[in-house]
Amino acid sequence: MSLRWQPSNRRLWPRALAAAVVGAALLALLAASLLAAIHCSGLGAADDAFITFRMAQNLADGHGLRFNPDGAPVEAASNFLLTVALAGAHRLHLSMIQSSLAISLVSTALTLLLLAWCAWRHVGPFGLLASAAWATMSLVPSNATNGLESSLFTLLLLVGVAIYVEADDAARPRRRLLLLSSLVFALLSMTRPEGPIFVLALGGIRLVDLIRRWHHQGRRGLDLRSEAWWAGGFILLYLPYTLWRVSYFGMLLPNTFHVKQMQFIEYSKLEAGALYLKAMVLQEPLLPLALLVGAAAHAIAPTRRLRTLLAVVIAQCLFMVLSGGDWPHMFGHGRFLLPAVPPMLWLLVDSGGRLLRLRRRLAVLVGTLVVVGLAQVNLVGMAEMKLPAHYHWQPRTLPTRQALPLAFLQELPSMPFEQWWDNSTQTFNLRRYHNNFDAVVGLWLRARYGPTIPIASIQAGQFAFWSGMPFFDMFGLASPEVAQIGSYDPARLAELIRRFDPSLIAFYKWDSGVHHRPLVLEGFLQETGYGLRYVFLRKPSRAFVVFEKGYTGEEDVQEVLFSALTDLPCRVNRDRLIAALDVNHPRL
Repeated sequence: MSLRWQPSNRRLWPRALAAAVVGAALLALLAASLLAAIHCSGLGAADDAFITFRMAQNLADGHGLRFNPDGAPVEAASNFLLTVALAGAHRLHLSMIQSSLAISLVSTALTLLLLAWCAWRHVGPFGLLASAAWATMSLVPSNATNGLESSLFTLLLLVGVAIYVEADDAARPRRRLLLLSSLVFALLSMTRPEGPIFVLALGGIRLVDLIRRWHHQGRRGLDLRSEAWWAGGFILLYLPYTLWRVSYFGMLLPNTFHVKQMQFIEYSKLEAGALYLKAMVLQEPLLPLALLVGAAAHAIAPTRRLRTLLAVVIAQCLFMVLSGGDWPHMFGHGRFLLPAVPPMLWLLVDSGGRLLRLRRRLAVLVGTLVVVGLAQVNLVGMAEMKLPAHYHWQPRTLPTRQALPLAFLQELPSMPFEQWWDNSTQTFNLRRYHNNFDAVVGLWLRARYGPTIPIASIQAGQFAFWSGMPFFDMFGLASPEVAQIGSYDPARLAELIRRFDPSLIAFYKWDSGVHHRPLVLEGFLQETGYGLRYVFLRKPSRAFVVFEKGYTGEEDVQEVLFSALTDLPCRVNRDRLIAALDVNHPRL
């Protein structure tokens, strides 16, 4: 027996050792890129992540998926699987902030290794360039540290695609792998709402193939059992989840969809989505390059694998457009681009290598484009993306990739190791979040007024999480009744606020890069002041609070409708605010 296994072991160990060395090298490159990005950019959990944290905390405490423990169920965060996972972490007395960061980091690392395996298996050593590109892309660190579901969703998509390719590439479909792939896609759809678009894209391809086989071979060419296995796994998980979700929340589409409908004032969803896709193409020009090279390779020598990868990348691009894109302040994260990046890189190296073998005349052109693009050379240079003021994005240079930021390399030799380590790992230090402005104000209000005093605000993230007070979200993410207004109806919004009967109404006035922008001050939001003008006139006993976060400019404050508490722990120019009030407030 030992003689039989010995030759096999001789062949296995070199391959295992090579795989371990390559994997360790790629993980080291990813770690260096993450630490450098954190050190230079101060990345951390996004404000939107704290909406999920509050939902998970209420779920773990037995209140269900509610933003307020005694409120109605609300899908304030459309990431069911992550919410459940963080609720479990909270039950185990683990920090939800650190748990969410750990999930994102592990997902990012596993995506790197799985992409390396897929590319090497189907392309060869050349395919490792795809993983090297993933490890050093600038949007990877921002999503690996924002505490959201982006990295987990990206991993599940790549897992589902990898299993599907293994099942579909064979001469005879492997039914168990098809079932497993469809189950993964069901979990994907429970992680973020756009998951079903990938099932529809791949299902459409399978339907076309089925019709083609029936046309050429009749019933003998049909393999309905394989199609049943493919569709059955998805339906088995996703249909009960959808029925439960609709009955629990009372709506088919996520609450965020309705909120966006109310917020898109000047632009239709398609216009906003096209603008978002344009920004993502400038941020990552490998996207159109991969689609171009992939389409060319598939036209010359079509394969099921290329068709699958093309369908997945195109489906994500369509989602960016049809959904209206991400929230304006989240443009820089590229959350909706990230899931398409691993399949995009796999498609690029796969189709690029195929073209090099099939058409020697294209070798110089395609090889140069692929290698140069994957070698971190900035393809757009000093290109600027000028977005309208509605999107809160000042004109800026959009880098495509940065392996190690230059500032990090310049500071490294002269910086003490302890300081370097603190700066490069600050994202994972809970002290950073406890000292955040929103945390300080939220904890201060809770200590001053108590945990049962209701408050209304437009900040449903950190401020609501740290205060823990009964909360009415005037923006609508955590208050579906606000999102369902969907029209210019300030009286209706004021009625909803009065019905909630908040004792405090807080408004954030950030620096010029965020909520001074016309998204808040124009159109519906300017005319209604989130309905506060009506509340202010009809309910003069209400206490209004203004948080001026980083306010140092001389912007016009004529639209300020609120008085300030004199003992608020932040800078407030009380005289200017009083002068800007439309009516006299008894508390002044």
